[in-house]
Formats: sequence, C-alpha cells, structure tokens
Amino acid sequence: MRGGFAFARGWRGLVGRRGPAGAASRRGHALLASGALLIGMVFLGLASGRYPFASTFGAAGYAELFLITFLANAGVAIPIPYLPVVVLAATQLNPTLVALCAGGAAALGELSGYLLGVSARTVLPAHPLLRRAQRVLDRGGDWLVLATAFLPNPFTKLVGAAVGAQRRPLWRYLLLSFLGKSARFWLLALGAAAFWPH
Repeated sequence: MRGGFAFARGWRGLVGRRGPAGAASRRGHALLASGALLIGMVFLGLASGRYPFASTFGAAGYAELFLITFLANAGVAIPIPYLPVVVLAATQLNPTLVALCAGGAAALGELSGYLLGVSARTVLPAHPLLRRAQRVLDRGGDWLVLATAFLPNPFTKLVGAAVGAQRRPLWRYLLLSFLGKSARFWLLALGAAAFWPH
C-alpha cells in the first residue's frame, strides 16, 4: 500500500495537478512539436536546395535520422509519418547503416509502450484492452513482438504495453524490436537505394 501511495505521489508530480487531462495535453504538445521538427527539417533541406541527409552532412545525417526516428516512435497518441525520412536517408547515406541507425532509434522509442505497460500494471491492471493484449502475447510470445516490430501496424505500442505489464525482460524486448525494425528498414533502404542511387 505504501508503495502504491509513493507511485501516486510520483505520478502527480510528473503530470502536475491538472490530472490526466493536463498530462494528455502536454503529451499532445510534445508530439506536435516532434512532428513540427520533422516537417521543419525536411522543408529546410528543400528550401536550401539539398535534402536534410545530403552526403555533405557526413555523420550528422545519421544523428538527424536517429533523432527523428526516435521521436516518431516514442509517441503514443499521434502517429508521426517518418518512413519517407528513412527512404530519403537511404538515398544519400549507406543503406545498411541507415537501417541499423533507424532500427536502434525505433527500438528505443518503443520503450514508451513498455513503460506505459509497467505503469498500467499498477494503475489500470484490469483494463480490458490491456488484458486482451496480454492474452494474445501469451500465445504469440517473442514471435509476436518480432512480427509487430517488422510489420507496420497500429498495435506495436499495445504489444509493448503488454510486455511491460507482464514484466518480461526489457533487454529481450529491445533486442526483438531492434531486429524486427532493422530488418524492415533494411529492406526499405535497399529498395530506395536501388530506385534512387546516390
């Protein structure tokens, strides 16, 4: 019980006194800022006559790719379209490194779903959607995590939340997410590099 009160106090300190509505509002603002950053970087590159990932940027192009991909995958409410950025990067940088960079950033971004599940285990342990996701996870196991990471779908965050709610090993979730997303980005990058060579 004492641990529950400590968690509640910590949660109120995190979201402020306005409650869930205020937290949702701030989360929405953060996601909108992330989307604005992504759009701004693309338009800045177009306006300057070169793409954000132009080869003249060198290693900085990978840093930009990592940041954009991480922010896009860390969001839990508003999806940010970032796959065109991965395609664009693959036409200017090494496709394999692009896939690994984007895969690592996306896997780290998906930690938001895992952490949401860890919190939901205390706050919303009987939520029907979370319970259903956990039942599906019990049947699919690691293969389900790998498949949802590889295939574009709207359930990746929900699966991550189920993994966190069951307190499955974090390192395994990160590894499976990295493998699945890197494989997807690698195929995407190879296709982009083949159609639009450097």
